[in-house]
Order: sequence, then structure tokens, then C-alpha cells
Amino acid sequence: MATLQNFREGLHETWDSIVEGWQKLSRKASGAITRFQAGKNDSPEKNRSLPPKAVDGE
Repeated sequence: MATLQNFREGLHETWDSIVEGWQKLSRKASGAITRFQAGKNDSPEKNRSLPPKAVDGE
């Protein structure tokens, strides 16, 4: 019976470590995640006014 109890305690400690590690990773990465949103000035019409790319041989 002691073996089962030791297994449960080890499993509990392992799970706690996984949760703690995931929380740390999530906190550190939250500032690094970039989210892009289209704004008023990002219309397709604005991009059409750019000069065409030069193609080799032309």
C-alpha cells in the first residue's frame, strides 16, 4: 500500500511541476506574442498605389 501512496505523491508532484512550468512559460511568452489587426490605413487601395516590381529582363 505504501508503494501506491508513493506513486500518487510522485504523480501529484510531477503534475504540479508541469502546471507551474506551463504557467511560467505562458507568462514569459505573453509579452512576445504579436497580434496583427488590419487598420483603417491598411486598405488594398493603398497597396495598389505602390509602383510595380521590376522583373529581370524587362
